Amino acid sequence: MKPIRHSAWEGLLKFVIARAGTLFVLALIANNGRAFAEDDISIDVVGTPQIRFEATSGCNTDDIPDGPLRVFRRGDGQEIGFAPHFNNLPFYIKDGVFQRHCRSAFVGARSDDERNFNDRGWITALWRDNQRHRIMAVVHNEYWGQTHEGKCKFREYLKCWTNALTLAESDDDGQSFHLIEQHVLAAGELPLAATQGARYGYSNSSNIVHRDGYFYLAAEMIGLGGNHLGTCLMRTDDIGAASKWRGWDGKGFNAHLTGRFECLPIQRLSGVMGSIVRHGGRFLAVTLAPEGASPPGVYYMTSNNLTDWSKPKLLLPATPSWSKQCNAGELRINFPSLVDLSSADINFDEVGKSAELFFVGGDSLLEGSYCKQTNKRVMSVRVSIGP
Repeated sequence: MKPIRHSAWEGLLKFVIARAGTLFVLALIANNGRAFAEDDISIDVVGTPQIRFEATSGCNTDDIPDGPLRVFRRGDGQEIGFAPHFNNLPFYIKDGVFQRHCRSAFVGARSDDERNFNDRGWITALWRDNQRHRIMAVVHNEYWGQTHEGKCKFREYLKCWTNALTLAESDDDGQSFHLIEQHVLAAGELPLAATQGARYGYSNSSNIVHRDGYFYLAAEMIGLGGNHLGTCLMRTDDIGAASKWRGWDGKGFNAHLTGRFECLPIQRLSGVMGSIVRHGGRFLAVTLAPEGASPPGVYYMTSNNLTDWSKPKLLLPATPSWSKQCNAGELRINFPSLVDLSSADINFDEVGKSAELFFVGGDSLLEGSYCKQTNKRVMSVRVSIGP
């Protein structure tokens, strides 16, 4: 680990610490509408920010961190993490030190048939299932129509981009993953021709969190024309059966997740999904730049039932990676996640009084009219969660 030497980040950190205790308070709204005390939970940034991995020290030119950090503990006790590009290379983690392992655990087949939902894939959620001796993975699949002959009338990536969530499994303790036979977990309507012109589908899932016999996952929904429909909360009691997952419809988990969008967006659980973790019997989520958020940055919200959430509160002011403004050398971030590496839980879906806020950071570089991110790295800062 190396301390961050970045003036923009140092100024940001001073701002956060100076306002700790006023920015990091939240209200919990219970299922019956009862409000918890405003100081029921507080989050404070503590310690020194760290760089945990840099793309410049990766295995190859495709070894670029491009997703939220997810961690599980293997049967032999080894901690395995992913914050992948579409070539899913794992981290081996020991005593908080991240070591890159250069053997890919999963690569999409780059199928030119959009109905296969197997083009490029990012592992965005993991769950070690001890009962069935396997590890499940949710894959963020991107179909890049412009790379397949005759599939998209545009040549621009953003206008030929369709997303879906698929399900993969590992039967060798996480060394490799393969899609299950019926692997489509959540996908919008086809054909692709009807969706061209803007991003479309289910994308950017949270991690998996467990409660009372059910497994939960949240993801963005993007409708026709790139219309942001909100965050879909979905669950199942059989994590390995993609067809059994259902979304929230306002009354229960009855919404089908393939075809037209039936899932009712969860209010206040907005922004680019980061992670959802358990803390003291409650749930704590982090997202990047919720709708209408000012200032921009990482926000957090809490719930005791996963469907009713507190108003988002600012955790870390920062410039999102997609910001239209481009200030040379400015730190831009994406993919926040809360992880407690000291947790005894094998799936790390629980945090204690201390955890780390992980994210992917890169430096701004203006090339023509495009703001490019360079020197992407996995970064973290420690937070305390109280009382």
